[in-house]
Parts: sequence; structure tokens; C-alpha cells
Amino acid sequence: MLSRIADSLFWLNRYMERSEGMLRVVHTHYILSFDSGSESPFSWRPVLELFSPAGEPFISDVAYDSKQALSHLLFDPKNNNSVRSIIGKARENARGVQDHITKEVWEHVNQFYHWIQNPGFDAHLNNADILPLVDEALNRTIFYAGISDTTMPRGAGWSFLNLGRFTERCFLTLQLAQREFEAVSFDLNQERDILHWRKLLLCLSGYEHHLKTYRSTNTNQNVVDQVVLDKNFPRSIKYSLNRMEKYMMDVVNADTSASQEARGLYLEFSRFNSRVQYADIEYIKQHGLHHFLEMISNDLYHVTNRLGQIFFSYT
Repeated sequence: MLSRIADSLFWLNRYMERSEGMLRVVHTHYILSFDSGSESPFSWRPVLELFSPAGEPFISDVAYDSKQALSHLLFDPKNNNSVRSIIGKARENARGVQDHITKEVWEHVNQFYHWIQNPGFDAHLNNADILPLVDEALNRTIFYAGISDTTMPRGAGWSFLNLGRFTERCFLTLQLAQREFEAVSFDLNQERDILHWRKLLLCLSGYEHHLKTYRSTNTNQNVVDQVVLDKNFPRSIKYSLNRMEKYMMDVVNADTSASQEARGLYLEFSRFNSRVQYADIEYIKQHGLHHFLEMISNDLYHVTNRLGQIFFSYT
């Protein structure tokens, strides 16, 4: 497979996964904004700092203005990380690889792009229509995942698509976890009520799973166990890294002419992943949660940079 094609497939799914993650976070924060009291006014600052490339002056100006914050995050064409911009980038990547994706995948991405370009959406940001609008956009990202899963052949293209999906998912879970645990100084011995962690778990579609699974009172440790270490929770760090290793191995094994660099990268990633797979709560407490998450983040950045250089011919 040409490096240009592999690159476009990888980023197609990274952009689609990013849009789903952003919409989930925006949806959660908008719902929780109804619970904020007058003593602690609701702020969009955490979401803007995570997803907006704008600087501090802009974030300070719009942090308490839901209409401006939502417009910037969802529809602002000047924000290259708004959902509208991201879907536009996903469509450009899909358009360049139409011979390597199914008709159903292309049509869905194309329809999503034309739907979100509707200039009338900005008019809905001041009223009750905003929640159905975010729900519709979120559903379209979920439909995309289902359509690609049920129509794409399981070849090299599928592997690069999923490398993109789980790379983006792992980064988002890491960033959300680091932000929320920073609020408790990464202390696993504290006991915070489940309501403190509701935002993080809802952003990862894991709140209901948490309530059904965990019974102990040490909620901080329970959240780390689910968000970082649960190999069966589809948005955990451990699950995402396992999926990345699987699809990286498929890419390397499918190419009989794979370079020594490519095979070396797979081994390097496997060594990095094994440190996460064999970690447990006691190991994390011994080394410190902050240090553990930073290690994962740094290694993941390194691996994805090397992935681009080796498979996509980045300089």
C-alpha cells in the first residue's frame, strides 16, 4: 500500500474518532451545566483548553459564554479543531482514498460533511435546539464506526484505519484522565464521591459501567482501574494500546517486504505496551499516577511520530 494511502486512512479515522470524542465531551459538559450553582458558575474553560488552539485571552473571554464557546468548538471555520473543520479534514482524506474504502463509508462521511456545513446551525446555539443538534452529530460519528466496521474488508487498509482510531482514543482518554486526576493531585488514597468522577466517566461512556461494576468505597482507585487498566472497557488506555499493538502487528506481518525499522517499531511498541499491560494499582501507587500517565503519554507520542516517519514517509 502506498504511504499516501495509508496516511489518509490513518487520519480519516483519527479525525472521525476525535470528532466523536469532542462531541461526547461537549454533550456531557452542556448537560452538567444545568447542575452548576450560583456559587460556582459553569465554565467552558476545561473543554476549550483541551480542544481549542486559541490562546488564553480568547478562552478567558468566552469561558462563561455558552453560545460563543459552542460556536467555536462546533462550527467555527477559523478554529481548525472545531467539529466542522475536523469533519472537513476527514472528508478530504476519504475523498483521496475512495478506491480503498467502501461506497457506504464514503457516502456517510460525505453526507456528514454536507450536513454540518449548514450555516443555519449557529442560530440554534441560544435555545433548546442545541442538545438535539449535538446528539445528531454524535450519532453520525457512531453510525460511521458501525458502517466502517460492517462494510470494510479486513486488509491493510482496515489496519491503518484502526491504528488511527485507537491512537486518537488513547490520547483523548489520557488527556481527560490527566486533567481530572490533577484536580485531586493524583492522590489515589483520597476518597472522592462518585459525583466528582461523573464528568470523566460520562465523557468516556463509562458511568453506567462503573456503577454496575465497582462496589468498594475507594472511588479514586476504582476510576484508575477502569479508565487506565480495564482491558475490557473499550475506552480505557490499556484496551486502546492492546488494539494498537494488534493492528500494528497486522500491518507489519501483511507486508513481506516490511523494513527492519517497521519491525523494530513494532517491538518497541510491544515493550512499551507490556509496561502498561502488566501494571496494577499497587505498581501505579508505588511509581506515582502522574509519573505513570506521563510515561504513557511520552512513549505514545514517540511511537506515533516514528509511525509517521516509517509508514507515511514523514520527514
